[in-house]
Amino acid sequence: MSELQPEAKRMLGVMLREMEQTVLPVLGSAQARTIAHLIAQGLRNLLARQDAIPALLADWNRTGAALVAQAAQSEASIESDPVGRMHALGPLLETVVADRMAAAKGGAPDALCQGAIRAERDFLASQAEAIKAVTPVQRTAERVALMTVTPQKLTDYFRAKLPQYGSLEVKAVTPVLSGFSKETILIDMEVDGVATPVVMRRNISCGAVETSVVDEYPIVVALHRHGLPVAEPFLPEPDEKVFGEAFAVTRRAPGSPATNSMAGLVAGPELRPAMLELAAFLGRLHQVDPRTLDLPRRFFDPALSTHDYLVREIDICERYYRHHAQQPSIIITAALAWLRANVPAVEGPPRLVHGDAAPANLLMNGDRISVMLDWEPSHPGDAIEDVTYTRKWVDQFMPWDDFLAHYYRHGGIEYRPEREKF
Repeated sequence: MSELQPEAKRMLGVMLREMEQTVLPVLGSAQARTIAHLIAQGLRNLLARQDAIPALLADWNRTGAALVAQAAQSEASIESDPVGRMHALGPLLETVVADRMAAAKGGAPDALCQGAIRAERDFLASQAEAIKAVTPVQRTAERVALMTVTPQKLTDYFRAKLPQYGSLEVKAVTPVLSGFSKETILIDMEVDGVATPVVMRRNISCGAVETSVVDEYPIVVALHRHGLPVAEPFLPEPDEKVFGEAFAVTRRAPGSPATNSMAGLVAGPELRPAMLELAAFLGRLHQVDPRTLDLPRRFFDPALSTHDYLVREIDICERYYRHHAQQPSIIITAALAWLRANVPAVEGPPRLVHGDAAPANLLMNGDRISVMLDWEPSHPGDAIEDVTYTRKWVDQFMPWDDFLAHYYRHGGIEYRPEREKF
């Protein structure tokens, strides 16, 4: 791995410090602070990468000896399964392979290194051939017509689906540019002469995640019944023949996201109320016992422990990675092995984890929370996951201890710093 020279690291450190301590405090507009924060985050990532990756690999090497041994013993499988072999050798490539190549001192590398090199060459060759064979996805006219949402088509659909309403008419349809996993469409509708604005969330083919709005909807229903600030459910539609993909409709809540969903960074004291509302919401959410909610059994099985759910999340991540990876990744392979070797012991029953508790998913109406959006990554597990996830935003707007104190005042679970890394 190439590392920054000490002089370059010191220069980046000085630039980061000046950006955070000198430039940011005097910037007047939210837009300027957003740009400055993005620059600072880039500098921070450059510096963190140098320290985090070697530490991660070192941790893996200490705890993943069994996988190392398995990879070393599977030399014979290289010809029949080069891609699988490459994955198995992933954590070794930066450390073992580099060390052995250096040890060869100009001579031929040993069999293990040769196997890794062949695996990488074979994989890249097969990938190049696969790219040549890919046919671009094209939408037929029939598909475009099916996917097109118009006021008249929605009016006809709602009238057939909801015959209990005497009069229903969709006045306007407004697609919203947001997210990478679901399509959002604002719908202005009148029901019995009363304005009833709603929101459609529709699945995206080949989206960023594999969850469906049909899976998300029952969670929103359960939490709404429990009194948490989530969007009021209106109706789910699993039939893809209606508008091309499954979708769900909820009533539109007032307010706007706390931050831009694309940048996610708007620094300054104006976001402190939003972060306090986020702390309060998470406290209330983590106080809820999932066993008291009417959740689908495929989502929540009361027989499973928190440890079971943590392992299940690792399994889901690994399956997604294996299915979608365009090429083997040393870092992801090492990280998955490290996670499996370091699952923490979590006392107490599993809690409901939002999974993406970011300011961009917090709809604010003035200084108060309106609803918490985007429940597609939610899952049972360790509540500390949500709290840790928020810290990259909290640290920009308020002291971490103040955030935790507000979280505790609203029923939050005791924060355990030793589980933060996991």
